Amino acid sequence: SSIAMTILEIVIPCFNEEENIPRLIESLNHVGDLCDISFILVDNGSLDNTRKVIEQHLSKRIRGVFLTKNLGYGGGILAGLQESNGDYVGWMHADLQTDPACLVEFVPNLNSKTLLKGKRFGRSIADQLFTFGMSIFETLTFRRLLWDINGQPTIACREWILGLANPPNDFSFDLYIYVNARLSGFTVERTSVFFGPRFRGVS
Repeated sequence: SSIAMTILEIVIPCFNEEENIPRLIESLNHVGDLCDISFILVDNGSLDNTRKVIEQHLSKRIRGVFLTKNLGYGGGILAGLQESNGDYVGWMHADLQTDPACLVEFVPNLNSKTLLKGKRFGRSIADQLFTFGMSIFETLTFRRLLWDINGQPTIACREWILGLANPPNDFSFDLYIYVNARLSGFTVERTSVFFGPRFRGVS
């Protein structure tokens, strides 16, 4: 049976997140009740019961992709993106440091020439200083203004993302997408999102 096309589909890579998933699913269902967003949870080769817990919560709105080995942060996201069919796609973390409810604020700004990213607030001074240092380094390296590179969520046109050549499988995935958006002349639009402590588990 064909899968109904949604406006926005969000990929959530999960690695050893069994304790977070029930609470995460609750949040995703709430968001899905508010607007046309569906979700793909990727079990990225977890060593705990992540797969089992995801399987218990699959629905019309929440699909699962199950990898037998960990493909890295970028690899997990890519595996989900390749199964997606939304006009627009994005990703965020499973640890609930960013409340999925923030996604509702991004929907009105969807545009095929825009990269949407979260602008994190509520983080510790140490984390902010690290991000500031990385932003300066990346800006000098790529000679383009880049900041809060790992701000979540990240959302763009699905066709554009899947058309990019040789995306990395590691943690440089967010940087790769950000730089390519700038090189493609995209507008980068930020929405403030609260970034709190992990709900459960270890980062």
